Amino acid sequence: MRTQSDFTQIKDLRNIDINLVKINPENPRLIKNHEYKKLKKSIIDDPYMESQREIIVDENLMVLGGNMRLKVFKELGYKSVLVSVFSSFVFNEYKKLYPKSKDSTYEQACRNIVMIDNKSFGEWDWDMTANLWSEEAKAYEIGFEYEENDFKPDLAPETNYSEVTQAQIQEEAKKLAKQMIKERQDQDVICPECGNEFGYQI
Repeated sequence: MRTQSDFTQIKDLRNIDINLVKINPENPRLIKNHEYKKLKKSIIDDPYMESQREIIVDENLMVLGGNMRLKVFKELGYKSVLVSVFSSFVFNEYKKLYPKSKDSTYEQACRNIVMIDNKSFGEWDWDMTANLWSEEAKAYEIGFEYEENDFKPDLAPETNYSEVTQAQIQEEAKKLAKQMIKERQDQDVICPECGNEFGYQI
């Protein structure tokens, strides 16, 4: 049975000159201006978080995971950065541990790291977020808002509102939150007076 230590033993971690690390020009994920500013602010506010997360690079020091963070680090004047070098040697060591993994070549594994890094898994437990993490969620702009008067559970015509259970209300609230997030759109706007660009959500 494999353990996490099996993987950390073959991890190639290095603290290197930031100018040696290359931003990936073919990164498939874009970041809007206001989202970039939020990322920059989070790095300034919580640098200890970023110190624990290395940037993944290939053997030519091209970024596979962490493109936008590297851009922020450079903008903030960082001199060095922690990277995990995913080389062909590291790939072959992983293949020994997991011979059935789907990546047959080093190049394909690198491409998959780029895609996986840009993919989000899971979803928020809104009930737990609201009850146990509300202050943190507010600080990091995680969550949803709606007018209480605008919300009514989807009930059959003959149902009395007094018969609605708390569980039904919570379930409908979760559906509404998911729908709002799905329909939310980010827009970038340039001010005609000063020329500054800023973002807002509609």
